[in-house]
Amino acid sequence: MKKSRRGQKVLFLIVFVFMPLMVFMFGCGGGAVPPIHNDDLTILAQAVPAEGGDVRINGGAWGDSKNVTVTNGTQVTLEARTSNGYTFDGWYDGSVKVSSNTTYQFIAAANKTYKANFSQNVTQCTITAQASPAEGGDVRINGGAWGDNKTVTVNSGTQVTLEAAKNEGYTFAGWYEGMTKVSGANPYAFNANANRTLRAFFVTKAPDPSLRTRVEPEDLVYIGAFLTPEPLPWAPDAETWEWGGMGMTYNPNGDAESPSDGFPGSIFGAGHDVWNLISEFDIPTPVLSRRKNINDLPLSRFLQPFTDIRGNLFPWVEEMPRMDIELFPSGPSRTPGQLVACWGVHLQDEHEYPTHMVFNSDLNNPNPQGPWFVEGLNPYNGNDYLFSIPEDWADEYVQGLRFATGRYRDGGWSGFGPTIAAINPWRNGNLPLARTVLPSVILLKYSDYYEGEPDPWHEMDGYAHSDEWSGGVWVRAGSKEAVVFVGTKGIGNTWYGNPDGPCMDCENRGWWSDAFEGWFLFYDPADLAKVAQGTLQPWEPQPYAHLNIDEHLFYITSTQQKYHVGACCYDSENHLLYVFESGRGEEERTLVHVWRVQTE
Repeated sequence: MKKSRRGQKVLFLIVFVFMPLMVFMFGCGGGAVPPIHNDDLTILAQAVPAEGGDVRINGGAWGDSKNVTVTNGTQVTLEARTSNGYTFDGWYDGSVKVSSNTTYQFIAAANKTYKANFSQNVTQCTITAQASPAEGGDVRINGGAWGDNKTVTVNSGTQVTLEAAKNEGYTFAGWYEGMTKVSGANPYAFNANANRTLRAFFVTKAPDPSLRTRVEPEDLVYIGAFLTPEPLPWAPDAETWEWGGMGMTYNPNGDAESPSDGFPGSIFGAGHDVWNLISEFDIPTPVLSRRKNINDLPLSRFLQPFTDIRGNLFPWVEEMPRMDIELFPSGPSRTPGQLVACWGVHLQDEHEYPTHMVFNSDLNNPNPQGPWFVEGLNPYNGNDYLFSIPEDWADEYVQGLRFATGRYRDGGWSGFGPTIAAINPWRNGNLPLARTVLPSVILLKYSDYYEGEPDPWHEMDGYAHSDEWSGGVWVRAGSKEAVVFVGTKGIGNTWYGNPDGPCMDCENRGWWSDAFEGWFLFYDPADLAKVAQGTLQPWEPQPYAHLNIDEHLFYITSTQQKYHVGACCYDSENHLLYVFESGRGEEERTLVHVWRVQTE
């Protein structure tokens, strides 16, 4: 039987049109039918510039560039966060800003790169340049007008150039920020990133070394003495001056309200030598008492009471301590703020003990920092006296090391004469970490017994094992100059025993001589410069003069009396040398003697 043509068309439609549809709807062979099509899209987020901030996608990890792969039609969340000093500008698709918010959401429909644009904050910095002292010269900024005080305001990141011009009779010593020397360059350029005040520090021009002359003993004129402050009646022994005077330093800015009597400033000094607490006191006009009667002498007054400046830095300093202090040399601001101290003991055999520290001049908050070792010294020759080195000399010969430190211990353990090592805890700007070894330049150092019998043997002319050098100062007065040690000199025969003669099993044992005298011992800085330059060895400089000062001392009762004087300090502006004489009981009040160094 023949099929109609109409039936054939119906069958065709069923097979070729409806069958695929049925397969799609009901599956085939029991398996799932894959989707017709699904696009995978890549979304990239970038921080521009990279240092401006970070980005993340869908709560993932932060970074300066992140990407994810998502399905077409998926919601995507972009987030941005700023770095310090930057501001978020918005999310960008190419050059089109799509959102100003740090969080941006959209439906993924294509591969995309979005940029989180950041801009650096434009901050302004005030830069001030000052001449210090004003009469020493002028300054200018970025080629502007000259003057002793100049200020500009610039955008952060801008280069600033400072220049200094010295006046006649002055030398430019460098740019200082606070107490720290930041550069010796002139001009000095830097990028501004904060408000800054920098001082061009000028110093009185030192005479040509070939024109300098030595300070001679006859240049020192004795003026008189004054008493240390009266302790409170109920003060413990630690807060008295008995046996005091082991350390002292002059403060040119102390006692600002003092009368104009020619004795300005103040003194930081160490009290009883068991505890060595530090106080600050004013300087009354000294009186010359020909009767050597302490009742004739004026009494100084406390400016700051006795304070323990060590904190917990030197727990091993107990029996027979040695110490000294020195104010940071007056900087461009002329406002001293910190002091250096050194510590030791009579028997100190180990190298494991550091010796130097720094503390604040505000004794209510001494804030002790350190301690540190000193390169090139043994435990006995670096921790009993401290004094300042003139800045121009230090810059020329010892790489800016502004402090002279040393010690003389009897018996030759420290050396057969005094020692000087130049140091500076602030050499690199900031104070070093605790127990750091401070670099040094050795300027004076004789042979010693510390490691046994020396060979070869180098000693100071006139050396005696019984000598005791308790302080030192660098004296400049006009064109005259000297390094002066203060102490007690053994005279005649020297022995180990007691005052009567050699002995080992006896009381009052130590190094003795036929007699002892209070001395000033003079060295020539020109010789120390030659050591720094390598043309002399550290043991070659010798003292060129001495001055016996016993005629001015109050408490010398016998020819064999030891410890005539203690520490010393120097007022370089007024050419005044201050020296402690220790009192040893109620009838012997610790006092300060004063000499003036003549400039002509």
